[in-house]
Amino acid sequence: MNSLKPLPHFSFFLFGLYFFSYQIGWSQDSTFSQFESLEWEVGYFGEFATHPGLKAGISYPFGHKLKVREKEKKYGGPFQIYKKRQWIVGSNLAFYHQPNNHNGYLATIELGKRRIKNKSYYRNRYTFWAWELGFGYYRYQLLGNTFRPSAIGFEKIRGNGTAIMPSLSCQWGRSLKSKKAHPGFIYIKFHSLYEVPFGTGFQLRLALESGVIYSFSQDTVSPIQP
Repeated sequence: MNSLKPLPHFSFFLFGLYFFSYQIGWSQDSTFSQFESLEWEVGYFGEFATHPGLKAGISYPFGHKLKVREKEKKYGGPFQIYKKRQWIVGSNLAFYHQPNNHNGYLATIELGKRRIKNKSYYRNRYTFWAWELGFGYYRYQLLGNTFRPSAIGFEKIRGNGTAIMPSLSCQWGRSLKSKKAHPGFIYIKFHSLYEVPFGTGFQLRLALESGVIYSFSQDTVSPIQP
């Protein structure tokens, strides 16, 4: 693994994004439109099951577009199907452990597009799909003793390094049963991550994420607002 010179202002940039999202989320009216408030998420993150880890993040959806379609139900009359498209921006922190090899730490900023749809005639049952592009700062710590050649043979060194980690991910989620206007979601997310530099090029890493998403605002307004 190659090292990249650490990005000294990256942590300040992440803090700024968190603060910006927080201010936007709570500067609106106290009655939030559905799926338009600040969200937090937490769950499993790892290179599938062999390199387990954890992830926590925060995100803010914006640029909403709602489409409503009438549909007849076999028994009980017509009902409405809602499709809501929105952009979503967020940042997260992740950690994973590869046994007998290294620990990995990743801070990422993501921008993506999400589509939410209510499930059949159940107003508080939803599914969503999302695609996201990310830019991450990756740091690894090799486990065990690490040496490098020197004038007197080999010398012991700290096996640490950094890299840039762009990513492309696909996410699917389903709402939890709730009487709240904005229920929580369980989700699964697949990542393709590109470690740059790695040798003279890059290394592709595949990761799996699964967890829950909840809104900071749990209001009880009508199920979906245009």
